[in-house]
Amino acid sequence: MLPKLLILATTPVIMFASLFSSSVALAMILVGPTFEVALQSYVGILAARPVIFNVGLALICAASLGATFGRGQRPFQNAFNPASISMFLLVFLSLASLGWTAADADTRALVKSSIPYTILYCVVAPLLVSRVRDLRTTFFTVLILGTAVAAAILLNPDATMRSGRIDIKIGAVDSINPLAVGYLGGVLFVTAVIYRPRKVAAWIMPARIGLAFMGIGVTLQSGSRGQLLITALMAIIFLPLSRKIQNFGRFVALSVGGVFALVAFRLAMGFFITYENEERWSFESLSDGGGGRIEMAATALGDLLQNPQSWLLGRGAGNFVTLDASHSYVHNFPIEAITELGIVGFMLFMFVVVTGFRSGRSLWLMYRDDDDYRMLVSTLLAVSSFTFLLSFKEGTIHDPGQKIFPLLLLARIARNEQQDASAWTHADEDGDEYGDEYAEDGYASEYGEGYDAARAGRNRDSDGATGHDDQGTDPSPA
Repeated sequence: MLPKLLILATTPVIMFASLFSSSVALAMILVGPTFEVALQSYVGILAARPVIFNVGLALICAASLGATFGRGQRPFQNAFNPASISMFLLVFLSLASLGWTAADADTRALVKSSIPYTILYCVVAPLLVSRVRDLRTTFFTVLILGTAVAAAILLNPDATMRSGRIDIKIGAVDSINPLAVGYLGGVLFVTAVIYRPRKVAAWIMPARIGLAFMGIGVTLQSGSRGQLLITALMAIIFLPLSRKIQNFGRFVALSVGGVFALVAFRLAMGFFITYENEERWSFESLSDGGGGRIEMAATALGDLLQNPQSWLLGRGAGNFVTLDASHSYVHNFPIEAITELGIVGFMLFMFVVVTGFRSGRSLWLMYRDDDDYRMLVSTLLAVSSFTFLLSFKEGTIHDPGQKIFPLLLLARIARNEQQDASAWTHADEDGDEYGDEYAEDGYASEYGEGYDAARAGRNRDSDGATGHDDQGTDPSPA
């Protein structure tokens, strides 16, 4: 009864908050796939009619964008950028390829059914957050909502183990998707380890350890071996990048953070791996899982090599089902892109990926001397890398939203921030008051003294103390 009350109490609060904050709405999308199945396991009508949750989430996000626009902000700024345009072309090619695929009618219908999800993830989600500062609310909400969803899954009274994976019945015939559960675990652990609230209190560190513990626990219960390995890798890479080590004290603090992540990871391994699922985490099982993915990739590539007439535009969406009747897709985005959408599709896909990560790198360099923004950018980079790496083991290029939208978000935020920097630089050159007041603040940056002075000015609170504007206002000159 407690987990049901927790998820049912959290849901209306988060949804109501999303109407007034697009940052909260983005958190709902980040947790969305697992949030949906958790609710379905407790609410029968949502299990019988999944469209209710999906339509509801889309309407909430649309209302949130409308409210943002109504407040005089610019949620559609840089909606069309090189990454988003390439994504649209990739989706168009995927649908067009149904004209030459050999896939059966069911597979064609499956590809077409992904269109609403693609619109939500690839069109709407990147518009919900426009600046780095807005990510603070997003990640804090991810921790709150993710904890409620994880608890609702782990404490579900109907949960059992099947083949080393958590199994919860949804409706009469369906079961919870373990990959969605593992996805939540990775996002929750990475966010808990790298993100830190602005005001650090005594309870923060124990709370983060608990959240990281729960994140790994959910992943282990899902039996998602790839998610666990990728999650650990993201924490190892991005925790050091999220903190600037200026002195020995910072080094000690970072080391403590690494230790707490390791402790949470190890405790979860000991607590959640039991006789019911220990075989799934054996070395032999891990090897078998990787071997199966490699075999599917080799099958798809072999078919393409035997059909050179398909090298340019691919074999068509869903073609893999004609090669392996037991799988609808190859479970590998890059392989699926080159084999089913050809060289053109692969280049579009890689352009989105490269542009997204280059944008993330530029944001990190822009804010490497700002402790708060550096941490926020690192957290988004970690989540983006996590979802992208998942595309090498699960999902289909014909439904790319969940794996790719964080990269689209990075690309748009970077363009917005760079335009802000350029606007402030020009204002400084024109003798704007910010240039005179902050020219000697000492911010050295490859983006120019004008931007550094503007950033110092933009980070001033109304009382004159250094900080960040949390009101979501547009810092660009009118």
